[in-house]
Amino acid sequence: MKVLLAVALLALTACAKSDEKSAAIDLIDQVATEVREKPRVQMLIRVAGETPTDEELQLQRSIEDAIETGRIGRLTASGTQPGYIFVTVEAESSADAIEKLRAIALSKEVIGDTSFRVLTEQ
Repeated sequence: MKVLLAVALLALTACAKSDEKSAAIDLIDQVATEVREKPRVQMLIRVAGETPTDEELQLQRSIEDAIETGRIGRLTASGTQPGYIFVTVEAESSADAIEKLRAIALSKEVIGDTSFRVLTEQ
C-alpha cells in the first residue's frame, strides 16, 4: 500500500507544473515523515525451553488476537527467538502501546516473563 502511494505521488510530481511540483513534494515529505514517526514496540515473552511448545504458540496467537481486538496498533511481526516468543506492534504512542500490552500480559498471567522494547530502526 505504501509503495503504491509513493508511486502515485511520484507520478503526480512528474506530471505537475513547477508550482504544483512543490506542493506534491511537500505532500511526499509529509507522508514519509508520518510513516517513519510511528514507533514500534516489541513484546518478548520468555518460554520454558529453546523452542516454544504448542501451548506457548497458542498463547502468542491469543496475544495477537487481543492486540487486534483491542486496537493497540498494527501487528507488524510475530515469531520466535531462542527462548522467547515475540510480537511487534506499530502504534501511535509507544507509552500507550506498552501500557496496553502490559495489561494483556497481566491478563494472560505472563507479566513476570515479559519484557518490552521500543524499536528504533524501521
